[in-house]
Amino acid sequence: MATDTNRLRVDQDGVFTNVERTLLTSWFDQQPLTDAVRIKLDDALAQLGFGKECRPYSQTSAAVAHILLEAIEDRLPVWACWKGDNLIRSRRYREPHQKPQRQTALLPSELFAINWATSGPGFDWPVTYKLVWTPIYDRYVVTASADCPDAFGYADFALGHFGRSDNVGQSVIEIIKCDWTMQRDECSQPRWEDLISTGLIKWAAVEQLAEQVWPKDDDDDDLTNGDLDGGDDTATLR
Repeated sequence: MATDTNRLRVDQDGVFTNVERTLLTSWFDQQPLTDAVRIKLDDALAQLGFGKECRPYSQTSAAVAHILLEAIEDRLPVWACWKGDNLIRSRRYREPHQKPQRQTALLPSELFAINWATSGPGFDWPVTYKLVWTPIYDRYVVTASADCPDAFGYADFALGHFGRSDNVGQSVIEIIKCDWTMQRDECSQPRWEDLISTGLIKWAAVEQLAEQVWPKDDDDDDLTNGDLDGGDDTATLR
């Protein structure tokens, strides 16, 4: 119990534990703090349950998403079915006593959600994209969440990050474009089938981005700065 209590104790900043800081510092490629230096990256991954490889993504990117999406994990996509009287779910949810007592809540914003494909009745492959402001590190993070870990070993991944002074719309688009291009080239992923919902990213921008990654013709129009609902005001999201 003492080990669990220590693992869940947030640092003096009141937001992240030392284990989480080790992972975040590594992923953001920032200079680690003294306490975080004492924990090796492999040990931090193991403590949070991310010891298994998940190529082409990294274990650290999965662990970072696990940390940043904690507050809304029960609202992320989840595949479920009944087996007798038992409801089987593809996600494991943390109980309140299993979560660090953060003084600042991490509240992701909805970007949009897609369905990659429908492989059979009731068998969709949805993914929802979120934007999270990360205090202490002063970075926005784009995440992707599937309804199960079948595709890559984990359900959630941090795709990329950018700073406060960067254009939010352009940065989000470039990060997701890089991810879709990687899946197209390394995983032979065809274009997604359906746009399920939109949030900060407009419908037209998602469609235009898909056309850039999986073009139907040779035209490749550039996305504009107005890809987020709310225009430039969105850049002040915290």
